[in-house]
Amino acid sequence: MCLCANVGGLKLGGFAILALLVAAGCATTRSSSDGAESATGGLRLSIRAERGTGSHALYRVEPDGTIGYGGGFDAWEGRTTWTDAMSAEEIEELKSLIDEYGWFEREPRSTGEPADYLYRIDLADLQGRRRYEVTGESPDVMPVLELLDRIARRRFDEFLETLPRPDGRQ
Repeated sequence: MCLCANVGGLKLGGFAILALLVAAGCATTRSSSDGAESATGGLRLSIRAERGTGSHALYRVEPDGTIGYGGGFDAWEGRTTWTDAMSAEEIEELKSLIDEYGWFEREPRSTGEPADYLYRIDLADLQGRRRYEVTGESPDVMPVLELLDRIARRRFDEFLETLPRPDGRQ
């Protein structure tokens, strides 16, 4: 038995029909990771922090509400080595800080010192994308960086729970 179809004068076999159906289905499917219904409302953020001591940290927030972190050489290479889901409260705090410091309206302010501190920021939402390189300490960057670092420190939780407590309890 042959599963065939005549489409526009062309005779198509079963595999060709299946391929057309899959392609048509993919063409009409919209990914929620880029839409307003995503966990972050479409917000995507990447910050690579480079400190003069050769210290590097990379923080990535994806539209699905996950945060990724990479440190050292991994950050320098643009790789994250740890990911976790952000809570709704953490996402709202992040969005609030970005709005408060006007990252979609203007480049974050910087002191310019120390000159070997560099923050590479890539920020996007449904309306557009901004890229900044901020040199030196920045009162506009530090609150966001502190939030992301606080969230990323969860990567140590599992290990810390295995250590003995000062009160002797496990």
